[in-house]
Amino acid sequence: MKKILLMLTLLVASPSYADGLYDGVWTTPGPYATIYQSGNEILIVVLEPDLSEWQPLLGTISNGLANVSSIAGSTSVKLRINFTSPNAATVTVDSCTPVQDCDFPTGTVFSAVRLM
Repeated sequence: MKKILLMLTLLVASPSYADGLYDGVWTTPGPYATIYQSGNEILIVVLEPDLSEWQPLLGTISNGLANVSSIAGSTSVKLRINFTSPNAATVTVDSCTPVQDCDFPTGTVFSAVRLM
């Protein structure tokens, strides 16, 4: 876990990493997300509105379509994100387990909007 946190800190602190079209703070019907994109790699850090939990997801992006998976925590999440513009996206939950810990069940589709 310490290695993952160190990696995330270095990625977030590196000015060369934050060069993506979709970088920024995003909002959904539930949690907030911070997106960092570099080339075809994408890192998403999801933060609960009450700041009680956060979860990093890592994946790839091509032609505005990202596939990301959780890389830490007790909840395993896979998302498909279709960026319809630099400021809007449609998110599909491809899987989430254990179900009782998921904000959105498998198959849920929702919108995300970039705040900044």
